[in-house]
Amino acid sequence: MSKVAFLLEFQLKNSEIKKLNKMYIENLLHNIVFCTFSVVFSLYVILDFINTDSQAEWLIKSLIFIILIVIIQMLTVDFISKMIYRIIKRLLKFDKFQRQYKLVFNYTDICICSPFIELTHKWSKIDKVILTKDSLFLYLKEQNAYIISISTKNCEFRKMQELVDFLEKNVIQVLKV
Repeated sequence: MSKVAFLLEFQLKNSEIKKLNKMYIENLLHNIVFCTFSVVFSLYVILDFINTDSQAEWLIKSLIFIILIVIIQMLTVDFISKMIYRIIKRLLKFDKFQRQYKLVFNYTDICICSPFIELTHKWSKIDKVILTKDSLFLYLKEQNAYIISISTKNCEFRKMQELVDFLEKNVIQVLKV
């Protein structure tokens, strides 16, 4: 990529925000809740080991505890993450909340900004780009295979052609369908 002064910022529409939340936030919430549970329960097992005199007794207690926690975790992690996700969906009804969602494109990366997270993807992670009459799709080659969808419909305020030109000159060939 040749070094080019490039910066575009797109405010997201409600439909784009919903897709983005479904793809990123739901998965991220699940992972955060799972990791939090795991850390708390691991700390409990470690502290219990420190305070136990008999290792055999600790081993049996910990094994039973871990089995119970795995079962509890399987039952509750999805429920908790879905409840938080539902709260976020309700917050989308507020205009002030919606205005915080945007995509920022610069020379080095794509930044997805929301009230909860800010994710950055390098241009080298783009697998393919497809431009249709209604949308531009950026396919990311990552573990979760995310697809960033940008509406081109009724978006005269967006500099979509400038983004497509940048992609074709510096990143990857855009497939026009």
